Amino acid sequence: MGNYLDLKEKVWNTNRCSGCGGCVAVCPADALYFKKGEESIKPSSNGYCKEATDGVPCG
Repeated sequence: MGNYLDLKEKVWNTNRCSGCGGCVAVCPADALYFKKGEESIKPSSNGYCKEATDGVPCG
C-alpha cells in the first residue's frame, strides 16, 4: 500500500476495510484513529498524510 490517499481510495472507499486497525498502528503521524464512543467499521483521518506531505513513508 502506498499512503493514506491510496488507502482511502483503494480500501476505505471500496468497503474493503475489515477494521483491523493495522493502518492506525503504523501511521507515523498518528493521523488515523477510531472515533471514541462510536461503533466504527473503518478508521477516520485528520486529513494529514506524512508521506504525501513530507515524504516520510508509512509503516
